[in-house]
Amino acid sequence: MNIPEAIKVGHYTYDIKESDELIDASGRHGTVSHPNRLIRIDTTRGDVETADTLIHEMLHCIFYLHEIEGGDREAEEKLAARLTNGLCLLIADNPMTFRAIVDALDYDHIPHETISDLKVVGAGFEVSAPLGHGQPPEGD
Repeated sequence: MNIPEAIKVGHYTYDIKESDELIDASGRHGTVSHPNRLIRIDTTRGDVETADTLIHEMLHCIFYLHEIEGGDREAEEKLAARLTNGLCLLIADNPMTFRAIVDALDYDHIPHETISDLKVVGAGFEVSAPLGHGQPPEGD
């Protein structure tokens, strides 16, 4: 899999570092550091698993940006895992649809500021948050 050097999530840019080993002793194959804007990915497991891990870590970036952390790390992990599995299947089963969506999106004209409430229910918590982390930090 050709992994990009960085991804943009909202107004943040996260660098992506590939690794040829487990990220840590707990068996994780990916991590994200929001303060450092860094995603680390274990690329030894093949393209499908690498793509799955990258999507999982990108979801954590979205959760951070929109304050969908809920204060419960286990619930956030379950939500990320469920969404990752669903997204991987959805993208794999509908590649032309996703190509059409990418072609149709004009990022400069998406009214991000109109997204005032985001609710996530079902993973053990509910969050209704205006764009909290979405405000650029000083110096960014």
